[in-house]
Amino acid sequence: MFRRLSRVVLLILIACTLGACSTENAPINLTSLINEEETGELRGITEEAEDGSRVASNKSIIKVTPTVEPEEAGKAVESYADIREDGYYYDLESVVLYYEKFNRLPSNYLTKNKARALGWERGRLTGYKEGAAIGGDRFGNYERILPTIRGMEYVECDIDTEDSSRGEKRLVISNNKRYFYTTDHYATFREVVVRDGHISFGESFK
Repeated sequence: MFRRLSRVVLLILIACTLGACSTENAPINLTSLINEEETGELRGITEEAEDGSRVASNKSIIKVTPTVEPEEAGKAVESYADIREDGYYYDLESVVLYYEKFNRLPSNYLTKNKARALGWERGRLTGYKEGAAIGGDRFGNYERILPTIRGMEYVECDIDTEDSSRGEKRLVISNNKRYFYTTDHYATFREVVVRDGHISFGESFK
């Protein structure tokens, strides 16, 4: 009700600005005006120009965009907003965005020591803990392929291992939140950049 009254006031102010409220113009039927406002046009104070466009009496185009409630605006949101703290994630983009948002790996990742405590020795974690993946151990950067800035340290995690073997894909994360992705088990890397809730690839390292 309050929203509808606000629209009425807004429409009256627009009409008065155009001179539609002066004694020289015919009274405006507010009921009709409000109903037509729902369609996005103020027909009560417009006329048709020679080219067929709707214009006001002072030749300015009048159009009101209807208010769209959040629930009516569609369900699509940025991927970053979809990431839940209690979620299990395995793909590159989701894991990077999770770390960007919560400053840690998703809880489905276990270090090798924690996995060994469950009886794991090597290969996939299926049968030891549901949904688990290997991640969180220190990456030494012994080949010095990645930046060797003083104080920079790295951890690593497996990527795309849900219901599959560990493979060769790894994500390496620095303590200043730089992300490096390898698909050939540390032979080469691409830096992963977070922008507008999504990831893109940057510089190559090899």
